[in-house]
Amino acid sequence: LNRISTGEIAFENGQKPKISGLFIDGQSINLDQQDKLNGSFSTFKVLDSKPSSLNNVLIKLPVKGDILSIMVPRLSFSMDIQSSLNGDIRADFFELSNPVITFAKNEDFAQDTAPASKKSSMLPVLHIKRITIDQPEIVNLPDELSAKIKFEPGKTRLDILVIKSYSKELSIDHVNISASQPKLQTNKFRLNPTGKEKIDFKGSAFAYKPADEKGKSRWSFNLDALNLSGLRMNTLENDSVKQTIELSSLNLENLHMNDSSLGDPQEFIRKNNRFRISKGYIKLANNKTNFELSNLAFNKATNSLALDSMLFCPVLDRDTFMKTQEFQAVHIHLHTGKISVKDIDFNTLLK
Repeated sequence: LNRISTGEIAFENGQKPKISGLFIDGQSINLDQQDKLNGSFSTFKVLDSKPSSLNNVLIKLPVKGDILSIMVPRLSFSMDIQSSLNGDIRADFFELSNPVITFAKNEDFAQDTAPASKKSSMLPVLHIKRITIDQPEIVNLPDELSAKIKFEPGKTRLDILVIKSYSKELSIDHVNISASQPKLQTNKFRLNPTGKEKIDFKGSAFAYKPADEKGKSRWSFNLDALNLSGLRMNTLENDSVKQTIELSSLNLENLHMNDSSLGDPQEFIRKNNRFRISKGYIKLANNKTNFELSNLAFNKATNSLALDSMLFCPVLDRDTFMKTQEFQAVHIHLHTGKISVKDIDFNTLLK
């Protein structure tokens, strides 16, 4: 420690001392809990309820059969230290700049063969106004996932606003995610780089209740806006391209989602009377057909759908297509103007 100072220190019978105005300045802190949490940081300056910082933060902790490592060049925050020491983490903000996440195999991991406990999960007590994660890097995923998924977040910023957590409930007012040039591939899907891909997500009213002896976990949130642009992807089958999908743009708004409605289409529709789709410019292509939608729009409030045009055509021209057919066949080339559909009855459609 280079320096430590405080304001008033109050002692009351049977209670922990109350410290106000705490200031700590130092360097080279190491924490070693062996097979639990390990961490270190090079320099730090911590002020009670004022902007503070930790530099070169390294955290390692076991996650099943892997060791999760998080390296943060600079962690900035403003936190009520007294409240946090008493188990109630209260903070104005946490900012993680350029964190690097890696997974390594845990050679000392021993599979727990004991029966899973049925005790309810307890959440930490949190009151945080904002958490910002700016341009994270994921070097690799756990072994269990790395064979199935390859993911790079690209240029991503995540803002989580007003987090409140008690022992049995977590709520978040808003989540904003902006990602440019992300990369994603599974054994059935591949996002191809275009240099223009952009994903913007805005969500609100996140709620989560962990499972307990009375039932399973519950969750819900509102998707306020999801804007996609410049995306080109392939669906895959046995490592071969099955279909190409291009989303020049697509906007979704006002979609409510929860754990129960996902399995019940009629409930899902009832809870989403304000759902909208706009600016849908979509292309699908495979080895047989090309399909395009131009300026797709949908409004659940009016049960209406509209688009400027639709194109459907075979890859082969008519003469070439007919030469491949042994018998008479239909060759359809469709190109429309504006289309408008009103008064869609979803209850009938879902029966």
